[in-house]
Amino acid sequence: MRRIISFLMSMCFVLTLVLAVLPTHVSASAMGVPYAKNTGVGLTAEQVKNGAFLAVSLPEKKLEGGKIVKVSSSNKKMITKIEISQVLVYQHSMFNFIVKSYGKTTFTITVRTGKNKLKKYKCNFSAVKYNCPVSSVTLGESENFASEFKNDISLRYNRALESNAEKISIKPKNGWKLTSITHFYYDQKQYRETIKNNSIIEYHENALNEEIYIDLKNKRNGVSQTLVIYISRAPFIYEN
Repeated sequence: MRRIISFLMSMCFVLTLVLAVLPTHVSASAMGVPYAKNTGVGLTAEQVKNGAFLAVSLPEKKLEGGKIVKVSSSNKKMITKIEISQVLVYQHSMFNFIVKSYGKTTFTITVRTGKNKLKKYKCNFSAVKYNCPVSSVTLGESENFASEFKNDISLRYNRALESNAEKISIKPKNGWKLTSITHFYYDQKQYRETIKNNSIIEYHENALNEEIYIDLKNKRNGVSQTLVIYISRAPFIYEN
């Protein structure tokens, strides 16, 4: 029985690692791309080739107690499979889509407000070639991870088992602004907390998975970029 339990726990750990690194979804932010009149994301060539899955979130202020009822794109070769999510996530309503090529498009978003009126919003969206937005990323006494983000938006960080908390420090490149750092962890359900730069992140020993989202914005063109750090540790070993 103990061997069965040990095997199942090992398989759960492996599955967690696999799901964490699969490049199925690409988020321009921990909560999706925030709505703006002019916005966009940086994508790697591989992400565009595979079809990058993104989401734009509309704040409650613009919904006025209602919901998104229609979204269209002016560039149908660039954008495919637009789907509206009626579920409010952290006070935002979102629509999902797939980016198939670099370029520009204008989203027309129709909202039915709580007063049963229709309102339309425009969102000029750009998908540009990924450019590493940081010159320095460190956790505790770690090496500078910036080079790891040269060609990819994510990395796996193997923290020490005895380390329950570490300082996170981010230095954006010239022309980029750090907008937020979000710590996600999963323990039966999802939790999130906003972390300030050069402050302490506390790890959760019982968490099934932990991730750090680093959101930045280009000051010149408004393009958003998110870097993701997947936190991992040594697997649990069951002693007979």
